[in-house]
Amino acid sequence: MKHTRFFHSITIAAIVLTIVMNFGGAKAQSVHNEQYIALQNYLAPSFAVTFGASSLLATNYTFLLPSSAPTALDQTLKVITIDPINSVYTLGWGSAANITCWTLTGNSGTTSLINFIGTTDANDFVTKTNNIERMRVTSAGKVVVGTNVNPGQLQLQGLLGYNTFATGATQSVGVNYTLPLTAPSVNGQILSSTTGGAMSWTSLTGGTVTSVGLALPTTEFTISNSPVTTSGTLTGAWKTQNAAIVFAGPVSGAAAVPTFRALSATDIPSLSGSYIVNGTSLQTGNFNISGNGGIGGKLQFQGTSTGITTFQAGAQGATNINYTLPITAPTSGQVLSSSNTGTLSWTNSSPSGVTSVGLAMPSIFTVTNSPVTSSGTLTASLNSQNAAIVFAGPISGAAAVPTFRALSATDIPSLSGSYIVNGTNLQTANYNISGNGTIDGQLQLKGTSTGITTFQSGAQGSTTINYTLPIAQGATGTVLQNNGSGVLSWVDQSSQIGAVTFAIKGSDETITNSTTLQNDNDLSFSIGANETWEVVVQLDPTTDGEDDDAPDMKVAVTIPSGTLHVYALGYGDDEEDIAGSWLTTSGTKGATNFVISDDDTAGPITLQGIIVGGSTSGTVHIQWAPATSTSKKATIQKNSYLKATRAK
Repeated sequence: MKHTRFFHSITIAAIVLTIVMNFGGAKAQSVHNEQYIALQNYLAPSFAVTFGASSLLATNYTFLLPSSAPTALDQTLKVITIDPINSVYTLGWGSAANITCWTLTGNSGTTSLINFIGTTDANDFVTKTNNIERMRVTSAGKVVVGTNVNPGQLQLQGLLGYNTFATGATQSVGVNYTLPLTAPSVNGQILSSTTGGAMSWTSLTGGTVTSVGLALPTTEFTISNSPVTTSGTLTGAWKTQNAAIVFAGPVSGAAAVPTFRALSATDIPSLSGSYIVNGTSLQTGNFNISGNGGIGGKLQFQGTSTGITTFQAGAQGATNINYTLPITAPTSGQVLSSSNTGTLSWTNSSPSGVTSVGLAMPSIFTVTNSPVTSSGTLTASLNSQNAAIVFAGPISGAAAVPTFRALSATDIPSLSGSYIVNGTNLQTANYNISGNGTIDGQLQLKGTSTGITTFQSGAQGSTTINYTLPIAQGATGTVLQNNGSGVLSWVDQSSQIGAVTFAIKGSDETITNSTTLQNDNDLSFSIGANETWEVVVQLDPTTDGEDDDAPDMKVAVTIPSGTLHVYALGYGDDEEDIAGSWLTTSGTKGATNFVISDDDTAGPITLQGIIVGGSTSGTVHIQWAPATSTSKKATIQKNSYLKATRAK
């Protein structure tokens, strides 16, 4: 088949060339009607493809075929250049994807900002079905469904049915409706339209009022909930005002709108002597005081001349003293006498009645200045009592006169678990202790079963020791540490001076065909800023190197910062293989590589020294790798270990 298709393509090319040559040769001949170019099937001469010009052609056109064959299937002929003066059109091969038309099966690779269906001039864009206009997009941008001959409908398809919008059957004029900008505010609202077609959501009501607002003076009132468009309450509220102002008309002049202002002297009417005014002028009439009043200073009464009688309060501080005057006038010679409640009465000035007053009190008191025969104070003071006693009624039985005695267990009410009581019964709830307290003995905390944890002080004699607990929970593995002043804090013991970090390999680890130093999977530890650690590392190596005397392994140590001073010593499998060197640069091997045997007879590689950390914290890693490319494989065996002790 491949040979057949190749043969056909050669034959067709020959035919095309023949046509072009004959066409060129016949170009100078006169053109006659009904002339055609025919391509005959050489295998079936009775069949041919014929090309001819339209009988309506009135202009000469020249089409230049492509200069090469198509390069892919489905390519089509397209015009690539136009010579409008000579009516010459050059054709080329193009892919179907580059066709600038809308195909019946849809297009791909379109760009919404460039590709469109429509017109580029001022003409309307029309769509039809059954050769009848169904929709028109006018050059002014309006979308018209149907015509006046074939009115259109707008249908919105739902899941099971559709909704249809259509014009009135006898509508003769255009009507423009503008939809609302928002959704309905409440359920049950309907679309309402103005005469201009502006639609809005309204509620069905029986009235004609659609909106009610409230206007009040803005200086005195605040307004809320205005306007009311459905139902609601218009609210006017007074604005807050400064102290000592009133709502009043103008101080003087013509009438004006009231405002909030301070009182003026012109606001106060002329008062008769029956009123008290704020001033220094003498009031010539009687004062009428109704209710309680306070006079800050003196109450003065002027006599018939210039003399004044004054009443004023004593230096009684914050104590109020109320006096009630007698309801009748006195007889000659009587004086005002007061009860202990301030009730005044007229009494004779001559002595009468009580001449001696004494005081008797229970034995817990000592009485002095008794009796008083003229004037004085009767005094009762408590007698001294022994320690740890209270003034209380009887311990049990009938009511009796209180005495000073020691508390009994019956005096203490039944307490909940939130209180500490003096007894042997177990408290089942949490204790709440506010302030400082002293426990003489042991503080015992019972566990979930019968076991008890006990706290008690040491044999410190008269020395007082105060401990302050941490304010947060400690992490796993942390311990309480004292700062020397009794302040306790949670610390990670592994980071303290003298702390030991130990790491051991749980399985063999192998590096094959690589001389690049790599971190050991297990042998590492964390170092803080400015910490000093002593390091001891024991590596148990083996290899499959071809030459037992060749250097098979190299080692190094990496640190985050600071100074490295570690000696690496390897023992090999005989005395001449013992070698060592100092490791002083992070991540760099020493001067010595180590000979390792492949029969497990080699000794260990030991690293020992100190690491003085710098300002950067991080992780210390032990590194190792085959020393040369001839060492095909190097292994650090299980149970190799690292021990690091913090020294500073």
